[in-house]
Amino acid sequence: MDKVYKTVLNHAMYEIEEKKSRFIASVKPVSTEEEAAEFIEELKSKYWDANHNVYAYYIGGKNIIQKFSDDGEPSGTAGLPVLEVIKKWGFGIWWLW
Repeated sequence: MDKVYKTVLNHAMYEIEEKKSRFIASVKPVSTEEEAAEFIEELKSKYWDANHNVYAYYIGGKNIIQKFSDDGEPSGTAGLPVLEVIKKWGFGIWWLW
Protein backbone atom coordinates (compact mmCIF):
# COMPACT_ATOMS: atom_id res chain seq x y z
CA MET A 1 0.00 0.00 0.00
CA ASP A 2 1.27 3.48 -0.90
CA LYS A 3 1.84 5.96 1.87
CA VAL A 4 -0.75 8.74 2.03
CA TYR A 5 0.51 12.32 2.28
CA LYS A 6 -1.21 15.52 3.29
CA THR A 7 -0.88 18.61 1.13
CA VAL A 8 -2.34 22.07 0.77
CA LEU A 9 -5.32 22.65 -1.49
CA ASN A 10 -4.86 26.27 -2.62
CA HIS A 11 -2.49 29.20 -2.49
CA ALA A 12 -2.86 31.08 0.79
CA MET A 13 -1.03 33.70 2.80
CA TYR A 14 -1.07 35.06 6.33
CA GLU A 15 0.46 38.25 7.67
CA ILE A 16 1.29 39.31 11.21
CA GLU A 17 3.19 42.22 12.75
CA GLU A 18 5.33 41.58 15.82
CA LYS A 19 7.57 44.19 17.48
CA LYS A 20 7.46 46.45 14.40
CA SER A 21 8.48 43.54 12.15
CA ARG A 22 6.15 42.25 9.43
CA PHE A 23 5.96 38.50 8.82
CA ILE A 24 4.22 37.08 5.75
CA ALA A 25 3.69 33.35 5.27
CA SER A 26 2.73 32.00 1.83
CA VAL A 27 1.86 28.46 0.87
CA LYS A 28 1.06 26.94 -2.52
CA PRO A 29 0.72 23.39 -3.81
CA VAL A 30 3.16 22.56 -6.63
CA SER A 31 4.07 19.34 -8.43
CA THR A 32 7.80 19.74 -9.10
CA GLU A 33 10.91 21.27 -7.63
CA GLU A 34 10.97 23.64 -10.61
CA GLU A 35 7.49 24.91 -9.70
CA ALA A 36 8.69 25.39 -6.12
CA ALA A 37 11.67 27.46 -7.33
CA GLU A 38 9.34 29.57 -9.51
CA PHE A 39 7.06 30.23 -6.54
CA ILE A 40 10.01 31.21 -4.36
CA GLU A 41 11.32 33.59 -7.04
CA GLU A 42 7.83 35.06 -7.47
CA LEU A 43 7.70 35.83 -3.74
CA LYS A 44 11.22 37.25 -3.72
CA SER A 45 10.23 39.60 -6.55
CA LYS A 46 6.97 40.57 -4.87
CA TYR A 47 8.68 41.23 -1.53
CA TRP A 48 11.95 42.53 -2.97
CA ASP A 49 12.38 44.93 -0.04
CA ALA A 50 12.12 42.23 2.64
CA ASN A 51 15.14 41.74 4.86
CA HIS A 52 14.73 37.95 4.67
CA ASN A 53 12.81 35.59 2.38
CA VAL A 54 12.89 32.35 4.34
CA TYR A 55 11.49 29.18 2.75
CA ALA A 56 11.18 25.45 3.21
CA TYR A 57 9.67 22.63 1.19
CA TYR A 58 9.42 18.86 1.34
CA ILE A 59 8.22 16.36 -1.24
CA GLY A 60 7.62 12.74 -0.37
CA GLY A 61 7.43 9.65 -2.52
CA LYS A 62 10.16 7.38 -3.85
CA ASN A 63 12.69 10.22 -3.90
CA ILE A 64 12.33 12.56 -0.97
CA ILE A 65 13.36 16.13 -1.71
CA GLN A 66 13.64 18.70 1.04
CA LYS A 67 15.19 22.13 1.04
CA PHE A 68 15.19 25.22 3.22
CA SER A 69 16.86 28.61 3.44
CA ASP A 70 17.46 30.94 6.37
CA ASP A 71 18.20 33.78 3.89
CA GLY A 72 20.53 35.70 6.17
CA GLU A 73 18.95 34.80 9.48
CA PRO A 74 21.30 33.01 11.91
CA SER A 75 22.01 29.50 10.60
CA GLY A 76 19.30 26.98 11.44
CA THR A 77 16.94 29.48 13.09
CA ALA A 78 14.35 30.09 10.36
CA GLY A 79 14.10 27.70 7.40
CA LEU A 80 15.01 24.55 9.31
CA PRO A 81 12.33 25.03 12.00
CA VAL A 82 9.75 25.57 9.23
CA LEU A 83 10.88 22.36 7.52
CA GLU A 84 10.64 20.45 10.80
CA VAL A 85 7.05 21.64 11.33
CA ILE A 86 6.15 20.53 7.80
CA LYS A 87 7.58 17.08 8.48
CA LYS A 88 6.00 16.82 11.95
CA TRP A 89 2.56 17.60 10.50
CA GLY A 90 3.05 14.86 7.91
CA PHE A 91 3.02 17.06 4.83
CA GLY A 92 4.67 15.06 2.07
CA ILE A 93 4.03 17.28 -0.91
CA TRP A 94 5.17 20.88 -1.35
CA TRP A 95 4.70 23.37 1.46
CA LEU A 96 6.43 26.72 0.99
CA TRP A 97 6.88 29.76 3.20
